[in-house]
Amino acid sequence: LTKGYLFLFLSMLAIANVYIFSKAAMNKMAFAQFGFYWFLFAIVWNVALFLVRPQLRAEVFVDRNTRIYLPLLGLLEVVSTGLFFYSIKQLENPAVVSFIGNVGPLFVALLGFLFLQERFTRLEFAGVVVTLMGAFIISYKPDFSWIVFFTEGAGLVLLSSFIFAVGTVITKHKIKKIHPWVLSVNRSVFLFLSFSFLMVIMHRSLIISQEGFMNVLAGSLLGPFLAVLAGYYAMQYLEVSKSSVIGSSKSFLILLISYLWFGNLPMISQIIGGIVVILGAIRYL
Repeated sequence: LTKGYLFLFLSMLAIANVYIFSKAAMNKMAFAQFGFYWFLFAIVWNVALFLVRPQLRAEVFVDRNTRIYLPLLGLLEVVSTGLFFYSIKQLENPAVVSFIGNVGPLFVALLGFLFLQERFTRLEFAGVVVTLMGAFIISYKPDFSWIVFFTEGAGLVLLSSFIFAVGTVITKHKIKKIHPWVLSVNRSVFLFLSFSFLMVIMHRSLIISQEGFMNVLAGSLLGPFLAVLAGYYAMQYLEVSKSSVIGSSKSFLILLISYLWFGNLPMISQIIGGIVVILGAIRYL
C-alpha cells in the first residue's frame, strides 16, 4: 500500500507540471505539432528506459488473452487525452481544467462500483451531488449555453474525464495481466500516430520554435512518461476510486504553479467550485 501512495504522489507531482508545460508549449505552436512532438518524445523516453534497465526487460509481459484490450485502451486514450489537451489550449488558465477534471473521481467511483465491486455506500450519494454542483459552479457564466459549454473547454474536460474513467476501470481490471510499461507505450504510440495523421491532413510543418521545443521536451518527460508510468504502477496497489480522489488534490498545486508561471488566477467562483468538487470527491474515501 505504501508503494502505491509513493507512485501516486510521484504521478501527481509530474501531472501538476504537465498542465503548465503543455499550456506553455501550445502557446508557441499548433495543436497538431504539440501532440506530434509530445508523444514522439514520450515513446523515446519509454524506449530509453527499456534499454537501460535490464530488470524491466525481464519483467515486461502481456497475457495472450488480454492483448485484444490494448487497441481499445489506445483508442480511449486518443479521445480522452486529445480532448484534455485541447481544453487546456482553449481555456486561459490550466488550473481551471484541473478543477473541472476533478469530477473524474465521481465517474471512476461509479464505474468501479458497477464493474469492479469496489466500495460505494449510500452516504456517498451526497458526494455525487456536491461534486456535480462544484463542476456547475466552475463552468457557470451569465450567458451560459450548451454550445459554448462544449466549445470553450469546460464540457470537453467533463467528456474527457468520463472517457478516461472508462479506460481507467478497464485498465484496473486487466492491470495484473499487462505490465505498466506496455500500457504506457501503447498509449503513447496510439496518440503519436493520431497526431501524425492530424499533422498530415492539416499540412503542419515539423519546424517549431526553440522555446516550444524545450517545453515539449520537459513536459513529455514529466507527463506521458513519468506521470503515466507511475500512475499505472499505483493502480497495482490502490483502488482506482481512492487513487483518483487523492489525485484531485493536485489542483491547488497546479493553481500555484500556474500563477507563478503565467501570472493569472481563476475567478473566485471557479476556485470555490474547485473546492466544492474536491469536497464532494472526498466522500469516496
